[in-house]
Amino acid sequence: MISIMMINDFSFEIKREDILRLIDCREDSPVFGAVMESYEEISHDLFQIIKPAIIMNFGIIDDSTACAQLPSGTKVLYVIATIGRDASKTCTELFKNGDYIGGMLADAMANYHFLLMENIVNEIVKEECRKINMGIAVRLEAPKDISMSFQRIIHKQTDSAGLLGINITEGNMFDPVKTIGFVLKLSDDISLCNVNHNCSNCDSIECKFRSVPHADITVIFGNRKFIMSCNAGESLLEALIRNKYYHNAACGGMGTCGKCRIRVIEGNLDISQADRDTINFDDIQHGCRLACKAYPGKDCTIELDSGYNSDFTIVADYDKNNDEMCLKTDNKYAIVIDIGTTTIASQLFAMKSGEVIRTYTSLNSQRIYGADVISRIRASNQGKSEPLKKAIVSDLKKCIMEMLSAEGISLHELLKIVISGNTTMIHFLMGYSCISLGVSPFTPVNIDRIEVLASDIFGINSECKVIIMPGISTYVGGDIVSGLFCCNFDTLKKPSLFIDLGTNGEIALGCRDGILCTSTAAGPAFEGGNITCGTGSVSGAICGVQLIGDDVKLATIGHLPPKGICGSGIIDIAAELLKEKIIDSSGLMEEKFFNRGFALYKGLNDREILITQKDVREIQLAKSAIRSGVDILIKHYGINYNDIDAVFFAGGFGYTVNLHNTAYIGLIPDEFIEKTEIAGNTSLGGVFKYLTVEHSLSRIEKIITNSREVNLSGENDFNELFMGNITF
Repeated sequence: MISIMMINDFSFEIKREDILRLIDCREDSPVFGAVMESYEEISHDLFQIIKPAIIMNFGIIDDSTACAQLPSGTKVLYVIATIGRDASKTCTELFKNGDYIGGMLADAMANYHFLLMENIVNEIVKEECRKINMGIAVRLEAPKDISMSFQRIIHKQTDSAGLLGINITEGNMFDPVKTIGFVLKLSDDISLCNVNHNCSNCDSIECKFRSVPHADITVIFGNRKFIMSCNAGESLLEALIRNKYYHNAACGGMGTCGKCRIRVIEGNLDISQADRDTINFDDIQHGCRLACKAYPGKDCTIELDSGYNSDFTIVADYDKNNDEMCLKTDNKYAIVIDIGTTTIASQLFAMKSGEVIRTYTSLNSQRIYGADVISRIRASNQGKSEPLKKAIVSDLKKCIMEMLSAEGISLHELLKIVISGNTTMIHFLMGYSCISLGVSPFTPVNIDRIEVLASDIFGINSECKVIIMPGISTYVGGDIVSGLFCCNFDTLKKPSLFIDLGTNGEIALGCRDGILCTSTAAGPAFEGGNITCGTGSVSGAICGVQLIGDDVKLATIGHLPPKGICGSGIIDIAAELLKEKIIDSSGLMEEKFFNRGFALYKGLNDREILITQKDVREIQLAKSAIRSGVDILIKHYGINYNDIDAVFFAGGFGYTVNLHNTAYIGLIPDEFIEKTEIAGNTSLGGVFKYLTVEHSLSRIEKIITNSREVNLSGENDFNELFMGNITF
C-alpha cells in the first residue's frame, strides 16, 4: 500500500444561513437578534482557530485487528478528521461559562466545518482508491458498525497522535472532542463507491443534514389500512400531512406536546429524545413514538389513534334570543360559518323563512401546524403560509359544497356566505402575511369588514358574496364581535361578562354604554392541549369526573370507553382532586402521586389515562390567566362581582362545563354561578343574526366603536393578580 496522507489545506465558503439552520434559528425567532449579536462576536475568532485536517492510511486487517465486519486480510482505508483542539476547547468553555447561545453557535460552526470537510474528503478518497484500482464496499463507524475499541486502531494506524496531537481516552473517545474516525472496507470491484456517511444507520435522527432513502409505511387507522411513502429526511408527521391525514399535533411538530403518538407494529423506529421526554418507559417499550420526531430508515407498519379524528363533538347551537327577524321574500339561501382554531361549524338556511336546513361541522385541518394561533403564526412565518391557507380554504369549500349537495341546492341559489373567526384565522383565509402578528406590537393587516366574491376565495362558479365579520384588535377578532352581537351587548342596560374559554381565552365586560375586552394567554389546556392525556371533544373523551373514596366515576362523550380527557373533564378532575385533598391549594400532589400521576382509567395494553403534576400546573396557569383577565376588566370598569348582571360562557367547551366545579377551582368567583348562562356557539349565532335581524351592520359597528381593548401585558396589577389566582 502507500504511506500516510495528511491534508490540512482547506478553503471553505462559509454560509451563515446554513450555520443558523443547524440551530433552528430564523429571522422570526425571538432570539434571532441575540444569536446574530453572538455570531458577530465569536465567528471571526472561532474561524481563525478552527484547523481542519484529515489523515488517511491504506492498510490490511491482520489477526490482531480482525472482527466480524473486517476479517483478517481485508484491505481498508483508515480515516480520521478533526477541526483542532482550540476549537473544541472554545465550544466547551462557552457552555461552561453560561454562554449557551455562543456555545450552540460554536458547536454548529464546528459541525458545519465537518460537513464541508466530508464533501471534499470523499472526492479525495474516491480518487486515491481509483489510483490503486480499488472500490469502496462500505463505510464503518463506531459504535453502530464496529465497536468503540476499533477507534483505538484507527488512531494508531493514522499516527494521529504524532501528526495532529490527537489523543484517545480510556473509553475509546477521541480527544479533542471535535474529531471523527472511520474505516472504509475496500473491494476489488472498482464500481463500488460507498464512501458517504450512512444516515439511515446513524443515531443523530434529528440531524438537519440527514439523508435516507424513502421508506414505505403501512398505516393502520381504525378499520382502514393504507401504504404511504416517507421521503428522505421527512418525519412521519410530515408524511402523514402530505398524504392528507391530519394527525393531532398540538405543538406543531416541535416534539413537546406528546399528542402525535403512533405505535410501531412491525419494523423499527429509533427512540428520540422527545420520545423519552413525553412518553413513559412502558409505552416506549410497547412501540410508542412521536410521529413528529420519527424518521423511518426502513419500511415499517404503524398504528394511529383514530379517536382524535373521528366523532368530534362540535357545538353549533346558540340562543336566537327571540330577535325579530328581517327576512327576504325570494327563495335564496345563505351559509354562516364560524372558523375556530380547533373546529369549524357552519349552517345552511333559507333566507325566506330563516329555517336552518343543514348543519355541518368539522375539524380545522390547520391543527397539524399547532393547537394554538401562536404555533400557526410561527409555522406561517417559517414558510407554511400557503399550506395554511389551502387547508382552511379546502375545509370551508368542502362544508359549503356538502351542505348544498345534501339539500339539492345549486350554487346559483346561494345568496351570501358570512364568516366569523379570530384575526389569525381570517389572515390565513385571506392569505395575509402573519409576520406582523408574531412580533410586537402585533399589528394585523386588516380587521375591517371584508366583502368579496365566493369565486375569488373558493374558486367556485358563483357570484355569491362572502362577508367576513370585522374585529376589534389582533387578539379580539370577528368571532368575539359576533359573540357580543349574539348576546346583545349593544343593547344590554347593565354590565355583563362574556367569556370564551377557547385557546385564546377572550373576555369582554360591558353593556350598551361601553365594553372592555381582552385576550388571555390561557393556552390549549382547556381543549386538551398541554395535558398528558388530554384530547378534544371526541367520542370517548372523559367529560365528567367524580371521586367517591377510592372509586372513580367517569362520564364520557357517547358513553364509550375512555380515550382521554377533554376540557370539562379537566375542570372536574381538578376540583375532585382538590376536594379529596389529593392536591392542596398550591396545586401540589400527594407524594405517592407526584412522580407518576393519578390514574383515572386503565385501558388496552395497560395504557393508563392519568392526570399528572405537570397537568395540574397547566390547569393552574390557564385558569389563573382567565380569572386574572376577568379581575382586571372589573377593576377598569369600576364595579365588583355583584354588579355584574349576567355571565355568558361561550364556545364548545363552555357548553358542558360544571359551573360549581369551575368556581371551586377558582376560574370564576362563586358570585357568578347563579348568573351564568351557557350560551353555546355565539360566534355562529352572531353571523346568523347578522343576516336575519334589522340594522345588524350598524349594531355591530356600535359594538366595535364602544369597545376598548385592555392589554394585560401592560397592566401593573396583572402579575400580582396572576400569582394570587394561581392557587386553588
